[in-house]
Amino acid sequence: MKSKLFSIILIISICFTVLPIDVSARNINISITNSKYNTTTACWDFTIQSNTKSKIYYSFKDSEVLNYKCESIKSGQVVSVPSSLINDSFNTLKLFTLDKKNNIKDKMYYRVDIIARNTYMKDLNNLCNSIYNQEDSQYIKARKLYTWIGKNKTYKYDGLTNHEYGAFYGISSACSGFSRLYVDMCSIAGIKCEYVSDEIVDYKYKEWHSWNHIHLDDKIYFVDPTWSGVCFENKVDYSHFCNNGIVNHIVTEKYDLSSTLYDNYNQYFD
Repeated sequence: MKSKLFSIILIISICFTVLPIDVSARNINISITNSKYNTTTACWDFTIQSNTKSKIYYSFKDSEVLNYKCESIKSGQVVSVPSSLINDSFNTLKLFTLDKKNNIKDKMYYRVDIIARNTYMKDLNNLCNSIYNQEDSQYIKARKLYTWIGKNKTYKYDGLTNHEYGAFYGISSACSGFSRLYVDMCSIAGIKCEYVSDEIVDYKYKEWHSWNHIHLDDKIYFVDPTWSGVCFENKVDYSHFCNNGIVNHIVTEKYDLSSTLYDNYNQYFD
């Protein structure tokens, strides 16, 4: 009996010697499984999934110290990031768990600005392909994209939505949002388009504004999607599309528009 008991103990000892239990090899996975723009809060919502029942902490700070900046969530919940800040101080989301001594473990970092951008470009690509035909000329594509903004968006200055995400997913935005959105739409269409921000002259007043320059037939043309119709109850106006004769904007040689200052590309098609 003693011999059999000794054999059992010996086998158990060998097993624990050959196959030690490594508590550090936890194989914990914490990941972002979904990203979505929230039009109500003007935030990007990132769904967090994990195979651990432990609390998941998150932070956007460089310092990995548990403090009041570190919030906790459970698997399946979302972390919301203001869209106006996602390309600045809130671009890297740090997810981690804590041991009993509050030491950080299971660290995983995610570039939420890139994740949001990829989701946005995928959604925008689907929209653009439904607006124009692939066989359309670059001018027709640019005009159709301009028309879509004019028919579907309204102007409202709000620091929370004045970016490409707010302009695309939301109903309203301001000049910077519409101009950045138009750059991305043209990029998908294969049209070189630049974002411009400078002073404009409106009667006796000067104010800051954003618009676009697009390249067609080796020339640069002025486009201002803010005046496409978003300010006119969605009645599309083409006076600010490919028309370098607009005088209320400062159009100078520094934007290389001097050679086409009075050109109106629309005259060849209207």
